[in-house]
Amino acid sequence: FKVISAIAELTKDKTGFFITYSVDEGDKYKFGTVKIDNKNYKDMDNEKIEKLSKSLEGKNYNINKLDEVIKEIREIGGNLGFAFLDVRPNLNKKKENKEIDITIMINKSRKTYVNRIEIQGNQRTKDKVIRREMKFNEGDSFSNSKLKRSEQRIRNLGFFETVGSENLQAKKNDRTNILFKVKEKQTGQFSVGGGFSSTNGAMANVGIQEKNFLGKGQDVQLKFTVAERATQLDFGFTEPYFKGK
Repeated sequence: FKVISAIAELTKDKTGFFITYSVDEGDKYKFGTVKIDNKNYKDMDNEKIEKLSKSLEGKNYNINKLDEVIKEIREIGGNLGFAFLDVRPNLNKKKENKEIDITIMINKSRKTYVNRIEIQGNQRTKDKVIRREMKFNEGDSFSNSKLKRSEQRIRNLGFFETVGSENLQAKKNDRTNILFKVKEKQTGQFSVGGGFSSTNGAMANVGIQEKNFLGKGQDVQLKFTVAERATQLDFGFTEPYFKGK
């Protein structure tokens, strides 16, 4: 696919431009043979990787499909501790049968260990509330699946609008720094209600709840109900990690 030219023409009122692109689609190609050149054969499941690559063969060439396979190979490596696995496709175009042969190069890399874990965006929530949801600690072997699971556990707290993570190369080649980025949201609720009960007559109630009390991850609830023949006060306190458990 080629862009042959791009022509800009000024509009009559001279307030903007019309841009015309001339393109040449070229011929449609298919994936030919897809091979794996795996330098980490002993550490990685070569059969699983080859199954991914074979799923492309014979199908219409699609760069997004190729990127998906490369991403999945990186994730397989990431689950084994290779945080910065170097995966690159080499393309060989065959004009005679309109196919593109691909060799996916998996270059040798060292296992990676977690150097530092940093958190950004928690203005109110204490660090320990987030860290205790992580499936690994500083010094552990890196695992992509544990990283994704940690993200999900932090998201499940319900304290944040968004949760993301990023791997940053440390000074040592076999170390990675992990940066968690969170964006806090409101966790408090206030409610007012009223009604009528055949037992207690007319009633009114006021309730307040804070799911992240003082940023400690504790849930505090208070509800006050006043009726003609009864008054009720409900109080609840939940500590999800009692003595760190």
